[in-house]
Amino acid sequence: MNTEIFRLAAILYADNNYEVNPKTIHRKVIESLFIENQNNFLGVHSLIDLIKQKYNLDFTVEEINEIVSDGFFFSTSSCKVEELKITLTAKRYETIAGKITSNNLEYFISEFHKANSNYEFDDIRSVIYSFLYEVFQTNITSFSKLINPNIKIEELVNINDYNLTILEIEIINGFLNWENDDKNKTIFDISNLALEYCLLTNKKGSNFKLENLKSKNFFLDTNIVLRAIGVNGENRKNRTLTFLQKFKEAKENLFISKFTDEELRKTITYHINQISKYSTARINSSVFSNFSKSEDFIEYYHRWRRNRVNDSLDLFSSHINSLVSDLKNKFEVKNDFKDYFDINDANVDEQIKDKASQINTFKTFNKNVPSNMEGCINDAKNIHLLEFLRNGHYNNIFDCKYYFISSDQYLRKWDYTKNSSIPIVLLPSQWMSILLRYLNRTSDDFKSFVSFLNINNGEKGISNENLQLILNGISEITTDFTQQNSIISEMINIGFKGILERSNSEDDIIEKAKLFAKSKLESDIEELQKVNAQLESKFEKYQANTSTAIENLKQSKDSEKNLKDIEIEKNSRVRQELINTKAKLDLNKYKSKAYYCIPVTIICLIFFFLLFTFQNSSWNMVAVYTQYANSLDEGTMQKEFCKWLWLLPTTLFIGSLIIIYQRLLETDKLKEKLAEYKEKWSREINQ
Repeated sequence: MNTEIFRLAAILYADNNYEVNPKTIHRKVIESLFIENQNNFLGVHSLIDLIKQKYNLDFTVEEINEIVSDGFFFSTSSCKVEELKITLTAKRYETIAGKITSNNLEYFISEFHKANSNYEFDDIRSVIYSFLYEVFQTNITSFSKLINPNIKIEELVNINDYNLTILEIEIINGFLNWENDDKNKTIFDISNLALEYCLLTNKKGSNFKLENLKSKNFFLDTNIVLRAIGVNGENRKNRTLTFLQKFKEAKENLFISKFTDEELRKTITYHINQISKYSTARINSSVFSNFSKSEDFIEYYHRWRRNRVNDSLDLFSSHINSLVSDLKNKFEVKNDFKDYFDINDANVDEQIKDKASQINTFKTFNKNVPSNMEGCINDAKNIHLLEFLRNGHYNNIFDCKYYFISSDQYLRKWDYTKNSSIPIVLLPSQWMSILLRYLNRTSDDFKSFVSFLNINNGEKGISNENLQLILNGISEITTDFTQQNSIISEMINIGFKGILERSNSEDDIIEKAKLFAKSKLESDIEELQKVNAQLESKFEKYQANTSTAIENLKQSKDSEKNLKDIEIEKNSRVRQELINTKAKLDLNKYKSKAYYCIPVTIICLIFFFLLFTFQNSSWNMVAVYTQYANSLDEGTMQKEFCKWLWLLPTTLFIGSLIIIYQRLLETDKLKEKLAEYKEKWSREINQ
């Protein structure tokens, strides 16, 4: 039946239509059957029988006739109702089939398996289908009680009551926490099919409308406030803030009663006192976070404390109270500290204590946890307050104005099973699932809804309280980060045997942790000493062997020395010859520039010779140019240019003579250059 229900959810929300309308729901239930049978004709009575068989819903012939006349269906013409056969129009069939075949639940499970191949696909499919079916069933019970308080609930279905293995819980939480917006919407659709199912089976035919759901008064439990300020981790904080934002958008009234305010202050004070009971100055918060298995107040403190210079508990307390104050302001949470009844009245006191006793018995029996009467008394006071404020107005969800929002599953279950009226205690996801039908829905809204479906893992490991006690003891022996990590890891390997015994007090745990840490460090020192002794022994043997080897080498080296000296001398001679050759080549390159200047010098000498001889010869271009220059008027630019031009041969002549002298004739300079080149090649060749 799981698959049938999930297919129905896919068809109901294929158009993203969350309008709660009984006639629309009826039509979509019928459409789901034609999707399954490939749109073959069905008779009216066959259709009614199939609906009963697959969904356990009762439809009448009149309801079928009313629905099939809305244009989405095609029927055969017949004068007899019994012979009337129906099918979806081709266009409607193609529209719905196209929307539900892609990205359905089976598709998301397959994609999740691809990313988590360490699980078997059939195991994943079976566990997730069973889990979501139980969520669906639980929501049916919850919504039925909200709509009709006269329904008798013998046992409220709760997934946490089932004996799930650690592996199954890992698969479920892994699938829920998997980052995929379309998957979150699909889970939301399956979970909220329960509301439609409840409306179909409710003979009163109630319709939800946002106008009838606004301006209700919701009192927040302490656990909601602590989640919203981040005590239970950033993920739960973000999801809870999304939930509170939706309440604000719907214009709901949020309150904190004086009983919750008192419990909140006591809770903060209690945990700070527990932290301050033993010195935490030496405890390394990074080590604590490495081994912490749960997100609670102590883990939150160490998360806040890391990398802080000032980590005083007074500052931490102020930080917490500031967050609570900011939360109230942001989401317009009002304090309702009115005295609606006398808490000291004997009759009132007896009623509250009776409720508290019932809650405590219910929790200790189902959760198998130690009694906590003080917490149950606070719950009882809030429930008594809500009963007083309702003043008998709780015929249904529309009539009732007051609710208590809590994440305590067992308090909610106790209220559902013991309360004869509209439930007082609601989970955040319950009201949110209704609000999301009428408000803008985002991927974060669906993600927030899904986060409230997570299952607590039964494998708690070491509690944060005990972890802090153990670290307190270890830190008295060593504050070294690496050593603390090593000691805690060793304790985990032995299962904290002898340290975390039921008979041990807090002081016993600290003392035994100290003794274990001391023993572990002494053991490590002894081990290091053994290793050191072994290394010393090996070193002595190595020294002896090395001395013998050196003596042998000395004897062999004496015979080889002459050969090596000859080889060294030969190599040295070859290197020196190479150096001299390279240096001479560089010197020749240096001289070669002077050789280029000799033709320039000769040309300049010819120029000077022709300047003073063969003045009347027409082939003497120097004389012709000289006569032209002399004929120019004084002071003209041309005359001045010609004067400067005569300096060029002289400059070239003098420059060439200097270069020829320095690079070819200056003996001392050439010796310096040769020595310089030899030194350069000596460095390069000998490297």
